Amino acid sequence: DYARVPYENNSNLMYNTGSGWMEYMDALADRLTARYSQATTWLEIGCGDGHFLKRIKQRLPQARIVGFEPGVE
Repeated sequence: DYARVPYENNSNLMYNTGSGWMEYMDALADRLTARYSQATTWLEIGCGDGHFLKRIKQRLPQARIVGFEPGVE
């Protein structure tokens, strides 16, 4: 039940476009997609704007990508 997710108003938005963070996400996406290349569905809970999932999709275009962000917006 989505209404039971305990998020508060004006939640803290964490967003980092720094080069180090981007490199980390790319390296992690490389490792995960190499290890789980046969996975047909990828799910991220708390995906924010979906930047990490977009990296997964670039590497595995055939994969189904699902992101859930239960924040205020």
